[in-house]
Amino acid sequence: MNKTYIKLSMNGCAPCKMVAQFLENNGINQDNVIEVTDSSVANDITQGKVKVDKLYNVLVDDYPEVAGHFEISSVPVIIEMIDDKETYRISGFVPPYLEEVVNNLK
Repeated sequence: MNKTYIKLSMNGCAPCKMVAQFLENNGINQDNVIEVTDSSVANDITQGKVKVDKLYNVLVDDYPEVAGHFEISSVPVIIEMIDDKETYRISGFVPPYLEEVVNNLK
């Protein structure tokens, strides 16, 4: 089973910061996270060309096309993809679900 996570957040969003801090405090760091810093990676996400066992961190301020692709209207959201298909999404700061993400990425 090939799992990938896509975390969508915005600058200045308090719940987004809480999610990021929770993940960091639980060992999710540069080894597990791909920071989306250019449009080619954002384009790969919308085309399903993602690496497994990674969390893609997308700022929707910078890459609104990714939010549009997943029909996201509010953040934070973490989308779980298995074999390039969305299986579920977490909206907001929900520690029990975030723990599952952490466990799957370790």
